[in-house]
Amino acid sequence: MVLPSAELFVDKDGVYRVTYEDLQGAGLDLFGVKTSEIALTNSGAPVPLYIHTSSGKTFGPGGYIEFYGQALDTLYTNTNVYVLSVNADLAQSVDVDKKQAGKNTAVATSYLETRTVDNNNSYSFSSPNGDPWYDVRLFARTSLLTRDFNIELDNVASGNGGSINVSYYGLTDFPENPDHHVQTVFNGTQISDDIFDGTTNIEINEDLDSHGVQITEGTNTLTLNLPGDTGVAFDIVNFDSFSVTYPRAFVANNGKLEFSSAASAYEVTGLDTENVVVYQIANDGTVTRREGISTTQTPDGYMTLPHIIVPDYKLEF
Repeated sequence: MVLPSAELFVDKDGVYRVTYEDLQGAGLDLFGVKTSEIALTNSGAPVPLYIHTSSGKTFGPGGYIEFYGQALDTLYTNTNVYVLSVNADLAQSVDVDKKQAGKNTAVATSYLETRTVDNNNSYSFSSPNGDPWYDVRLFARTSLLTRDFNIELDNVASGNGGSINVSYYGLTDFPENPDHHVQTVFNGTQISDDIFDGTTNIEINEDLDSHGVQITEGTNTLTLNLPGDTGVAFDIVNFDSFSVTYPRAFVANNGKLEFSSAASAYEVTGLDTENVVVYQIANDGTVTRREGISTTQTPDGYMTLPHIIVPDYKLEF
């Protein structure tokens, strides 16, 4: 006997909710099925589920399932396939925790957010970094070439405490040495000056405070300069991507927020509903649904009241 099942496609990390009516409309009717027999798997492995039902221990109208889904990160697709089925042997429930913060618990004011500019505009089979997709090709002859790349940063809690990662590689390889000269500038301050040869992959990881560079609210700019002064006929570099990590306030974006923190308690503002759903993913992969979180209405929407958390985890609203 073939048991009924449905495939759920996930192309972004986050909390997913699927209602009974959604499943019924897709051809999977789980009416009357025991919640203890509803299973979700990914590549055959059980995935923890939270199941809400208005009819005791069986699934039906008004019910829904929730889970934390993770996208793939491959050269060909980001879509991960989860399979929902009726299989008591593979059914696994999400842990539920209702602990709250004490009155004197210190509340964190920011977390480290990483924003990335990674445009896969072109393909190079000779890429030395394992990823053939890159953003743009920079071509300098014997004079300076300058190219700007902007990144938008919001709710900056502090201009200090930021860092940057920049990835690019040489494309040309002449008999002369060196082939390439690249100067990396962020918000008007030079943070690196690299002279290198051949198809070398360059990964720049710099603490911005050490260069006196401030993160600003809104547009921040990475500039790559190719002086064209290495003595070769031309200098070609493929720019791959860059990311900026900075202290960000706990402000929801379109009603959602995902962050990692080792703080004891937090408040999140800018939520568009008082019905907050919070999932905690520990370093060992354990998934916990955190309940009992209080909210209050503010002029800018809803905010959570201080809530205790476990160090070294990720939360998804």
